Amino acid sequence: MEITIEKTENPEILANLNRVAQDHHHKQYPGYFKEFDQRLIQKSFELLLAKGMFQAIAAFIDGKPAGYALYYFKDIKDNPFRPAYKSLWVDQIAVSEDFQKAGVGSKLMSELENIALSEKADRMELTYWEGNDKAGKFYEKHGYKEHMHFASKKLK
Repeated sequence: MEITIEKTENPEILANLNRVAQDHHHKQYPGYFKEFDQRLIQKSFELLLAKGMFQAIAAFIDGKPAGYALYYFKDIKDNPFRPAYKSLWVDQIAVSEDFQKAGVGSKLMSELENIALSEKADRMELTYWEGNDKAGKFYEKHGYKEHMHFASKKLK
């Protein structure tokens, strides 16, 4: 079972692979996430990639789509509050249920790190939702440390 990684602009592949993450997020956080809608998610990926800010990679096992990552670069200029830095921001990552525990997520993270280094990024950044212990353990295994907490208050 060989895992290959390719850059992709195929919104259908990305939308299909997004289902597992969207379903999980909707179930855990229905106030923040909608139910998966193939047509709308696919159109969203099409628009995100067309604007040129976001890029995507997909993992394949024996030619079958197994996972993806959507990312972009942040280039923070030196300012009175923060020193300059460049980061690769992991916006989304998901692995098909059929291929979880097969090393797909790790291979995607490794490829993202290679991309970040090739673009002279200083760091990689991402967020994940409170209570998603699976994601927390995965990112910790890959050397990520928490630096910020996000809080919200529902008003209506």
